[in-house]
This record gives sequence, structure tokens and C-alpha cells, in this order.
Amino acid sequence: MNKPDREQEAKRKTEQGVRWGPKLREQSVGKKACQRDREPGTQWLTVSNALTVSRIIFVPFIVYSIFSWGWVAAFILFSLAALTDLLDGYFARLLKEPTVLGAWLDPVADKFLVLSTFGALSFVHFSSLVLPWWFFVLMVTREAILALGILFLLFTGRPVNMQPTRGGKLTTFFQILLILWLFLCYCYRWSPRKSYSMALLGLAFFALFSLGQYVVMGLTYARSQGKNER
Repeated sequence: MNKPDREQEAKRKTEQGVRWGPKLREQSVGKKACQRDREPGTQWLTVSNALTVSRIIFVPFIVYSIFSWGWVAAFILFSLAALTDLLDGYFARLLKEPTVLGAWLDPVADKFLVLSTFGALSFVHFSSLVLPWWFFVLMVTREAILALGILFLLFTGRPVNMQPTRGGKLTTFFQILLILWLFLCYCYRWSPRKSYSMALLGLAFFALFSLGQYVVMGLTYARSQGKNER
């Protein structure tokens, strides 16, 4: 084989290597290993994470609107913040970019948004529909118990799954609905006292019910992990 033929042969092999290299690597190391290399779990600058961070940025503006009695602005800002809660999960699935940071940051952003708004509303006495202190304390206590449970699992070296239960998702959904409804009542000066009292009691019961679910799941998980370690 003369020199030009050797050069053409080398060029042909190089092109085949570029074209078929990923497939040959997948056959040699396995599909799962290649898939792990493509997983974006360690990334942090993603569309879904940006939406989650924007939800946190909305909070001080919402609180300011509440204390200044700007109920239209509070309603719009809170609606946009709640919308990011839907969009961040949607884009994470659509763009296939779930991240460890997003799994932890999303529930933190939800609690920060809801609890900050409840806390601000408990200080404002705009109408007869006042958010009672017992309700705010109950919501804070619920989240504190959940946080302590997560810290306990982390402290004992057990892996923590940050995926919320259906009861937890529904609790956050009903909390958001209550806040939006209360903003509308303030905007139009409605005073449905009986409906408001029933809504508070219903949400309090549902929050306690979902908390019980998390506690049972946590205890069951801790026991199973303890048995596996023996």
C-alpha cells in the first residue's frame, strides 16, 4: 500500500471512529454507564432551577405588598410565584434536567413562599377575615417537625428522598388556593366569615393528616434501614 492509500485508509478509520465511537463505547461499557454520564443530576444552572429561585425572589415583594395593603399587586405576584411551582417541574421533565439541587430547593421555595405570606397576613388586620395566630403557628410547627425528621435521617447517615407525597402536594395546593382566595376577598371587600372559618379548619385538618403520613413513612423507613444495617 503506497502512501496516498495509507492516508486515505487512516482518514476513513478516523471518520468511522467519530461516527461509531459512542455506539462502540456503549457496547463496551454498557448502556447504563453511558446513561449515567449523560445524567444532568449534578448540574445546577437549569431552567427549572431558575424558576424555583425566582419563586424565592418574589417573596419580599409579596410581603411588602401585603403590609402596604396592595392587594391587587399581592394577588398578581403570588399568582406568578405559584405558577413557577408548576412550570419548574414541567420543564424539569420536558428538558430531562432533574437535579439534586432542584429536588431540595423546590420544597424549600414552596415553604418559604407560603409561610412568609401566612406570617405577613397574620399581622395585617384589613378586614374581618383575619388570619389567626393559631393557624400560622400550626403551619410553622408542621414544617419544623418535617425539617427535624429530615435532619435526623441525614444525621444518622440514611439517604433522604425529597419527593413529596400526594398529601403533601395537596396541602401546598390548598394553602395556595386559600391565600389567593383571601387576596380576592380583600380586593373586593368580601367578608364570607363562615366559609373562611370552614376553610381554615379544613386546611388545618388536612395539614395534620399529611404530617401524620410523613411521620409514619419516616418511622417505617428508619426501621427498615436499621434492620438492613444489622
